[in-house]
Amino acid sequence: MASCPNVTKAYCKNVRQEKPAYFDITIKKNLAIVELNRPPVNAISPYFLNQLLSSFTALNKDISVRAILIRSSLPTVFSAGADIRELSHLSAKEIRQFVEAGQNFCDLIETINQPTIAVIQGHALGGGCEIALSCDLRVAGKKASFGQPEVHLGLLPAWGGTQRLPQLIGKSRAMDLLLTGKSVAADTAFDIGLVNYLLDDDKVNSFAEDLAVTIGKQSIIATSGIKAAVKATDSSRINKGFDEEINQFVSCALSPQHKEDVRMFLKEK
Repeated sequence: MASCPNVTKAYCKNVRQEKPAYFDITIKKNLAIVELNRPPVNAISPYFLNQLLSSFTALNKDISVRAILIRSSLPTVFSAGADIRELSHLSAKEIRQFVEAGQNFCDLIETINQPTIAVIQGHALGGGCEIALSCDLRVAGKKASFGQPEVHLGLLPAWGGTQRLPQLIGKSRAMDLLLTGKSVAADTAFDIGLVNYLLDDDKVNSFAEDLAVTIGKQSIIATSGIKAAVKATDSSRINKGFDEEINQFVSCALSPQHKEDVRMFLKEK
C-alpha cells in the first residue's frame, strides 16, 4: 500500500502501488488543503494524476469539507505540468489515457461540490497552469508566473487549457500565450484577469485560507449551485473543444517533431 496523504486513508484508499504519495491533504477549519510535493517541480506523472483523481473524488463526497485549497510545498514552483520524461515512454494508447485522465481531473476540480482556490507561488506552467485555471479562484504571490509552453515541445495544452484560458482572459490574449508559449509575470496575470488576487508572497497562504474560510461559511447548496450554473453555460461547445484537444495532442505527441523537441529538452536537463 502506498503511503497516503497526511490526513485520512479515505482520500487515497484506491491507491495501491508501492510508491510514495506526491501530495498531502490537511483538514483545517473545514477546509481541505491539498499541498503538491513532488520535487523538484511537481511534474505530474500518470501515477501522480491517478492519486489526485482518487483523492479529489473522495473529497467531493465529504460533506464536512466546505472549500479546497490547492498549493505547493515548493517555494519556487506550483507545478511544471506533465512529466515529459515519462510521457516520452508512453504508447499512443497510454498517451490518450493520460490526457483523458488530466482532463477528467481538471473537470473534477471545476465541478467538485466545494469551491476551489489555487494558491500560486512560483511557476505554474503547462498542466500546472491548467490545474490553476480549473479552480474557481486564483490567489498568486508577486513572484508567480503563468504559461502554456507546450508549443515549444511540439504539443498543445490538452487538460482544458485551450478552452478555459480564452474564457478567462479572452481569445486574443489567450492565442498570444498559446501560440508563443511565453510566460507572464504575476502582475500581468492579474491585469488580464488570469489571477483574482495578487499579494506579497509571505501573505499569500494566510490570505487564501481566510478567503476559503469566508466562502466556506456560505451555504454549500448555494455555492455548489453557483458552480453548476456557471459550468452549464455553453458546456456542449466546450466539451467538443476538450475532445479536439485530446485528438490533436495525441497526433502531436506521435509526430517526429515532438520526439526531437523532447530529445533536445531532456538533453538540456
